[in-house]
Amino acid sequence: MGVSSYIFIDDFGVDNTAYGVYYAIGTVFSAAAPFIYLALTKKLNSRMIVRITILLMLASGIMFLTIGRISPLLLILCVVPLYFSEGIIRPLGLVILLDEYSYVAGSASALMQFVVNIVGAVGTAIATIGWKSMIHGVGLITSGCALIACAFWAVIRAKGYFRERLDS
Repeated sequence: MGVSSYIFIDDFGVDNTAYGVYYAIGTVFSAAAPFIYLALTKKLNSRMIVRITILLMLASGIMFLTIGRISPLLLILCVVPLYFSEGIIRPLGLVILLDEYSYVAGSASALMQFVVNIVGAVGTAIATIGWKSMIHGVGLITSGCALIACAFWAVIRAKGYFRERLDS
């Protein structure tokens, strides 16, 4: 979350050390997410994993909007589903993309990283446009992205893209 330092320091008044602790907590969950993805792949097909990640993102957005402004600890609880969502869907997306375009794997991987960086930059810019509360802005952005992901997922399913890979 590109604006987390502003939120923790400006909105909650935490000092730099406390911010570092909160940031570390978020990082632990972010780092754990790919391992959770690996465990999920043993029990669930890719289609179900995508659904779970979209629901986690939506839950995170709703949590930001409802409880995110109460305390820094509750804000971390809002961030956790988002970090899990991102950390689970990114490896799955990379696997599907590289599987589909294995003959240009380097280009496909570079394109995916480029898109991640662009989306992150645009999201950070949008998050800082002067919301009444950055937490509210992040909640709206996260919820909006979850709804956009639902729309993309519906198109992917309707058109039958990646059907073979998503059923495994």
